[in-house]
Formats: sequence, structure tokens, C-alpha cells
Amino acid sequence: NKYLQMILMFQKRDVAKEIIDEIDRDLEVCNHLSKPYKVIARDCVNVSKLYEKAWTMCVAYTVSSFPIIASGLTIISHLFSDEPKKYMVHDINVPFREPEARFESPYFELMFVQTVWCSALYYLNFLGYDGYLITSVYHTCLKLKLCVQGLVDALKVKDEVLRRQQINGVILEQIRTYKYVDMLRETFHIWLGTITVCMVIHICTCVYRLQTHGFDMRYMAFTVASIIYVFSLCKSAGTVKRVAMSTATDMYLCGWERINDMRVRKMITYMIMRAQIPLQIKALTLYEFDME
Repeated sequence: NKYLQMILMFQKRDVAKEIIDEIDRDLEVCNHLSKPYKVIARDCVNVSKLYEKAWTMCVAYTVSSFPIIASGLTIISHLFSDEPKKYMVHDINVPFREPEARFESPYFELMFVQTVWCSALYYLNFLGYDGYLITSVYHTCLKLKLCVQGLVDALKVKDEVLRRQQINGVILEQIRTYKYVDMLRETFHIWLGTITVCMVIHICTCVYRLQTHGFDMRYMAFTVASIIYVFSLCKSAGTVKRVAMSTATDMYLCGWERINDMRVRKMITYMIMRAQIPLQIKALTLYEFDME
């Protein structure tokens, strides 16, 4: 999976850079706006940070469980057992030799170091790519909420010309939001489709291991982490869909009925019509990725 992530990021590096630039641009703009915009931005950033921290701890616990348990059992066995045993991080047999040969030096030490190194790479890769994915998806909620707040403030302007200019600016931001979602789909749809299949296979493999070999903390951790991972992705995509569906209602309740300018009313009508089309994060552009 980590190699697939590297390939996808290299292939989509230009679009991925545009996503990062768009996030930086929106947060920088919020720094120069009034307090309501900063509150919206702060809330969305806090939610993203919460998911990132939870995902960090989940991955750290899952990845470290294999080397920590193997190291601990090996140390305890050599300290307190009359016949000390060695425990590998992952049981990898020596090709064309008996299974007990994997505990011989230097094969055991080399494989131990290699598997620990691979675990570290696994941790960094999953932490970076999937943290970036969830942060990018949640940023869509920020863009949608900023559009609604911008429309509310624009309708409070008394001058007709200035009001139309501000509403036009909100429309441009709404267009940028949907272009941003298109960039998300282009960047992540292959990974979302692939990880769905991989997680099903992975969870089934872990459950089979637990049923056939009894309870094992390492494989239980992997099972729980896989479930949390899929839930986090579905939850983030489902939140975007929910916020997008409520955007049309929020725009309708922005106070347009107090404005007698027909041009403004027509502009808001088109904004509401566009907002009624639900935003969907799709995997492989085939099926929707959400809590349902």
C-alpha cells in the first residue's frame, strides 16, 4: 500500500500541490477577515487536528505493537527462562530451510532490524498520506461555511453596487469550492477504491488469524485500527455531504427576503440551485464514499 501511495502522489503531485495551496490560501484569507470567519476556520481546523491526533495514536499503537511485543517477549524470555526463546517481529522463514533456522544469527538480527525499519516507514507513510487526505476532505466544510457566512454579510450591505460586488465574490468562492472538490476526487479516488478492497481482505485475514490461533493483541490491534481507519474516511466524506446538503438551506435563510433588488435575488437563486446538488466523494468515480 505504501508504494501505491507514493506512486499516486507522484502521479498526482501537481493537483495535490494545488490542494495544499488552496488550503493555505483560505486560511490566510480568514486571518484578515472578521471574527465570525475566524471562528468558523478555527472550529474546522480543530476538528481536523482532532482526527489527525486520533489517527496518529491509532497508527502508532498498531505499528509499534509488533516490534514492542516481540522485543518484550524476547527480553523476558532471556531474563527469566531457563531455555530462552527468540521472538520475531514477523515470522519470516529462511528460504529452503527448516522453520527453526529463522532464529539463527545473523538472520534473526537482520530480519528484526529490517522489519522494525519497515514498520517505521509504514507508520510515517500512512500517517502522512491519510492525514493529508482527511485534512483535505474536511477543508471542504470550511469552504462551504465561509460561502454561507460571506452571503450573510453581503446582504447586510446597504449600497447596491457594493452588495452586488460582494455577492459576486461569494459566487466565485462557491465555484472555487466545487473545483476544489473535483481536485479531491482526481487525487484520491483511486486510493479510496483500492483501500476499500484492501481493508476488507485485511480485516478478514486478521479475524481468521484470531479464530485459528487464538487471541493475539497484535492482530486485534490491526483489526481495530482497520475499522477505525475506514470509519474515519467514511465519516469525513459523510460530513462533507451533510454540510453541503445544509448549505442550500443556510443560503435560503440568509435574509434575502429583505432585499428588493431583483438582480440580487436571481443571483441567490442560482447559488441555492447549485448548492442543492449534493457533493459526493467517490471511490474510483464509481461509488459514493460515506457513512451509508
